[in-house]
Amino acid sequence: MARGDRRMAILRAAEKLFLSGRFDRVTLDEVCQRAAVGKGTIYRYFQDKEDLYAQVILSGLDELYTSLDGKLSRPGCSEDKLVATAQALRSFHGKRRNLFRSLHTVEFRRMLSKRALHKELRERHDRIARLVASVIKPAVKEGKYRGDVPPLAAARMFLALTREGVRSKDCLDSRPVPVKRVVGLFLDGMRKR
Repeated sequence: MARGDRRMAILRAAEKLFLSGRFDRVTLDEVCQRAAVGKGTIYRYFQDKEDLYAQVILSGLDELYTSLDGKLSRPGCSEDKLVATAQALRSFHGKRRNLFRSLHTVEFRRMLSKRALHKELRERHDRIARLVASVIKPAVKEGKYRGDVPPLAAARMFLALTREGVRSKDCLDSRPVPVKRVVGLFLDGMRKR
């Protein structure tokens, strides 16, 4: 198995274990068994169990970025790209729901305070926001969207609204809020009047 494949196999195995139960109950021996590697191999790639857990989270955010980048590099207008972004976020969140939940666990918050992990996490979030801002910026220049909200700030607002929209249920029933409704709310505030 190639070096990058081995690291990814460890991350996948660890994600399934960490995100299906409690962090403190998962052992590196279980990760080794699930990934079919020895403990020395794990230590070749990760400092300890906390580092492995953190890298699972960061790897997930990197995958999300790659997915969004692929969708946003295609031709299309900004509104279509924002809808594609919201759909990709909904799909990713649906498949990796526990990954997003883990960002709010006590274990992860404790790790943030102990390590340079906070900086790495911020960098991942900023990278995703800059990608979305690259869709908003041309529409601002073309005069379609308001110019009094910086594109990066607008991108962060879009991501926050979308994040809540993909997780929330419509107050009238138990179905998720439609993606186009979430994007429409954002665009109602961004379009020039």
